[in-house]
Amino acid sequence: MQDWQERMAVNSDLCQGKACIRGARIMVSVVLDNLADGLSPEEIVEKYPPLTLDDIRAAISNAATFAKKKFSHSAERRMLLKLDEYPGRTRIELLGAQPDH
Repeated sequence: MQDWQERMAVNSDLCQGKACIRGARIMVSVVLDNLADGLSPEEIVEKYPPLTLDDIRAAISNAATFAKKKFSHSAERRMLLKLDEYPGRTRIELLGAQPDH
């Protein structure tokens, strides 16, 4: 699915800042957990009425994209960042980090 990013939203005020399905407030991880538990895409759509089959495909495409990324051992840390965008500049502040387990 080429346009999966159009179906995703990341907002620090929604879903604890985690990727969610745009307009549904259902985290991508919830969709993936349901798939891992053996639910079919149709069952997930039935369980979470705001979702569509295209949303499920977008969540899978999102996971596939990130699974293909290569990370070095030094980058295996979870970082909590604050991103502030201003006209002409962007400020990124490191709020904390923890080892990835």
